Amino acid sequence: MFQPNLPASVADIHFDDPAFWNAPIEQREGAFVLLRREQPMSFHKEFTPPPEVPLPQGPGYWSVTRHADVLTASRRSALFCSGQGTQIVDLPPQLSEFFGSMIAMDDPRHA
Repeated sequence: MFQPNLPASVADIHFDDPAFWNAPIEQREGAFVLLRREQPMSFHKEFTPPPEVPLPQGPGYWSVTRHADVLTASRRSALFCSGQGTQIVDLPPQLSEFFGSMIAMDDPRHA
């Protein structure tokens, strides 16, 4: 049976660290279990690009981990925006428009 491995605290969850995404599934899923239980809507800092990559660090992002909250956010585009980008690395508006997909659109375009 699958058993997620929960971190000690929410403060130990670092989505901006590539090591998090390379960790075993039990650790990654454990982080989401803990977030759903203790802090279902949490703000996270973005990955800091290495000096040789000419991209600015973004402002951060919200992680919404409960199904009901995701539904609420999806239905309230006046409060929750995807149309300005959904990537960890922010793209200029022109590239977001060009590469945009349905998930990166708000109503009325999304509908």
